Amino acid sequence: TGDCWIVIKGIVYDMTSYVKKHPGGIVIMEGAGKDGTALYNKHHPWVNAAFVLKGMAVGKLDERAMARDGLTSNTLSF
Repeated sequence: TGDCWIVIKGIVYDMTSYVKKHPGGIVIMEGAGKDGTALYNKHHPWVNAAFVLKGMAVGKLDERAMARDGLTSNTLSF
């Protein structure tokens, strides 16, 4: 597998080192390079992503810059 950067609730996470440990297998890669909020919530609705993934947080997605450039969270490509 390659890099696995995912946006969840506006926060960008580098989950590359976690992919092989993920209990759900490589399904995590379905969210790679895009907004994975819906996918995360589908499988982990009871889990606080910000708390559980805090060590993997890279930064906050700049949605104003995305809007300026005509991008949406569905058109991300890292």
